[in-house]
Amino acid sequence: MEVKKALTVFHYAEKIKSNLILAAKLLESLGKIKQEDLAGAEKMFVAYLSTLISEVNIAANASGVKEFMDVSAKLDEAVEQTL
Repeated sequence: MEVKKALTVFHYAEKIKSNLILAAKLLESLGKIKQEDLAGAEKMFVAYLSTLISEVNIAANASGVKEFMDVSAKLDEAVEQTL
């Protein structure tokens, strides 16, 4: 049973890692957006992070790994700082 849990945790960790890399690229591109388009771009970025938070919460529930909730809390902080 430990192998199954390890595979589940690995699967979710890799999925979250990929999405965090995408979020970092999106954040980087926010600095290059025209001022008149920035408000909409920030809203889309927040929507992306909110979706990622949902995925992280699913990972936490499915795996029982507390650290996923720490990731969720950090993403919540990022959303608050973006608004």
